[in-house]
Amino acid sequence: MEKRILYLIDTDQDYFTRLKKRFEIIKLDQDFEIKPYYPDTTLPDQVVENVINETTKEINDLKVVAIFVDMVIVEDGTRVDPSGVIIALRLKSLFQHIPVYLITGKFVNDEYIDVFSSATMEHIDGVFSKNFLSGKMFDLFRLQKILKGKTSLSGTDNIQIKPEIIKYDVAITTALYEDEFENVIKIFNLQKLNYTENFYQGTLDVGGNNKINIIATHQYESGMVEAAVFTTFILNRFNPKYLIMTGVCGGKNDSKINFGDIVFATKLYTFHKGKLNPTDFAYESEICKIDDQTIVRVRTARKTIARGIMDSDPTRSSHYESNPLKIHIEPMCCSDFVINDDGFFKLISKLKDRKTIAVDMESYAVARSCEIINNGFTKAYIIKSVMDKMKKKNDDYKSYAAYTSVEFLKNFLTRILFPHTP
Repeated sequence: MEKRILYLIDTDQDYFTRLKKRFEIIKLDQDFEIKPYYPDTTLPDQVVENVINETTKEINDLKVVAIFVDMVIVEDGTRVDPSGVIIALRLKSLFQHIPVYLITGKFVNDEYIDVFSSATMEHIDGVFSKNFLSGKMFDLFRLQKILKGKTSLSGTDNIQIKPEIIKYDVAITTALYEDEFENVIKIFNLQKLNYTENFYQGTLDVGGNNKINIIATHQYESGMVEAAVFTTFILNRFNPKYLIMTGVCGGKNDSKINFGDIVFATKLYTFHKGKLNPTDFAYESEICKIDDQTIVRVRTARKTIARGIMDSDPTRSSHYESNPLKIHIEPMCCSDFVINDDGFFKLISKLKDRKTIAVDMESYAVARSCEIINNGFTKAYIIKSVMDKMKKKNDDYKSYAAYTSVEFLKNFLTRILFPHTP
């Protein structure tokens, strides 16, 4: 019978020896083999990517039934490095059917306790002490509980076939489920992931027999804090090439802006950070800019995209005759609170940017998270549609605005980010 593999990622070769000896003592080595991988830590900033690149093919090729990752891979004596936690998260996103556990042998100070606590809150399968796995109390019963019934000691009938590793090209996020995320699910035909109800996945045909993989989720609440938390989780777990937030926003009270019009943000900024003095408030700038090349491509294609969206929805043809859909490519302001005052844009034009035409409560946090996590690998784009004009706010146009936003997103993916060239 072919042995099942327990995959160990750790720099401590002595620990592998102790663990292997324990398996021999309790006869688990007859059915299981511990396969060690020793990360090279000479370049600490590259450890995570190197480990992922070097281990994924081997894990996929072997009959791996559990993965164990040392919580602290890089030990420089000055700080507790979180690379082990990030590696575990990334591996879990790639191998959703395999239990992934963090292990640690150190609880020497508050910093280790903090890292341990953070790890237990992540969506991996658990955290164990190294001494528990290699100690006298560890036996067949405990191993079976760790594997959670995903394997059998008598034969290979219960071993799951490994699915193809999914690399997500695009992550989509919305502030709320109602209308915003409902349209994402419908238009992209997404299905729930197996291991969590809050994530959906699917593919999009971009022409020429090419498809892109999409992962999508929504926040539980609106706001920048929630947006930063969700964005950070998405980036660490799925590491997509692009992360795009879609949904609704408040628009400037201008006759040139219609309800349902799409806003493609050229930059995102906040306006409420600064210093409160006895007689005034000194504003500080927080700005994230979208890359110029993409903005130029959107400007070139926007009329064609708008016409296509209108033509695909004949039920609103009479509405579009008097209120043609427009795509505005301008700055967007991000606020911590709901604004019900159409004079807001006069104020923000004086304080920040006179071209600002929209405001939401999440965009800056999404864009800023993408700038600083994973060395800025993931590019962020914000696509929102106008649901109100900051006065006598209501949700009359929310559903329609959510729809046009997602329809533009679909065109943005197929025409701008992943264009098919015959």
